[in-house]
Amino acid sequence: MKILKEKLTMIMLIVGISMFVAGCSSTNIQSASKDDNVSSIQTVLQNQFNGPDQKLMNLLEDPENATFIGDTEEEGNNKETETELEKYFSEVYKPFFTENMYEKFIGAYAMNYHTAAAKNNYKIEVKELKISQGDSNKDAYDFSLKVAYEGKGINGSEKVTGKAHMNDEGKITKIQYFENNLLNALETK
Repeated sequence: MKILKEKLTMIMLIVGISMFVAGCSSTNIQSASKDDNVSSIQTVLQNQFNGPDQKLMNLLEDPENATFIGDTEEEGNNKETETELEKYFSEVYKPFFTENMYEKFIGAYAMNYHTAAAKNNYKIEVKELKISQGDSNKDAYDFSLKVAYEGKGINGSEKVTGKAHMNDEGKITKIQYFENNLLNALETK
């Protein structure tokens, strides 16, 4: 009976330790995942609001990177290789987005601030960046930035706020901007 009791105690001890270790491990994984989400959003916003990126400007000016919207393969556009501009965007932004949101982001947001800053001889730089997990949705993250601009003898800053939604793989599925007068400031001053 004593041997059975010792074996049972040993089994319970092993099971208890295993459960404790498994519990600690899953907590760390969740924290790491949350930190990865914040890191991904931070990287995208830093890339988007620091510039103008001279490499991007050079690629945009290069006629080899021209893309014609509406061209289809039937019309003779048999595109087998990526342009240098497409490679640039793939390296800088694609790892952080779902495929669908990546296409939308590149088409709607990726170049706006860089081109407006370059065209109007401004430099833009993120001075403050806050990202927090949303209260009502664990996959949504609110962000707030203070972006400084400098050029033409003018210095200023604008606040940009928004929300990014993440999936279980740590990819951005949606990004929205709520308060954002930065483009206006870059184009009118």
